[in-house]
Amino acid sequence: MFRPLAVIFSLVSIAPVFSATQLTQLDTAHRVVISIRDQKLMLLENGGRVAIYPVSTSKYGVGDFRGRMTTPLGYLMVAKKIGDNAPVGAVFH
Repeated sequence: MFRPLAVIFSLVSIAPVFSATQLTQLDTAHRVVISIRDQKLMLLENGGRVAIYPVSTSKYGVGDFRGRMTTPLGYLMVAKKIGDNAPVGAVFH
């Protein structure tokens, strides 16, 4: 399911916290890997698989153009967690 070629999109590091004055130490033990082809998210901890979840990426395809609502490609960092109190099925823009 998560063959190296199938994994197109990778979020690197779970929730590094940024502040105006300092950058906390980068968490390299945790990774979120998303396969656009398989529509799956794989959570890794210290290189081992912790969980797999279904996801839905953009219906507009992949790309890095701002404002086109495409799924960006590459290695990205999670800057902030949102949606704790959002209803199931909520869409974030």
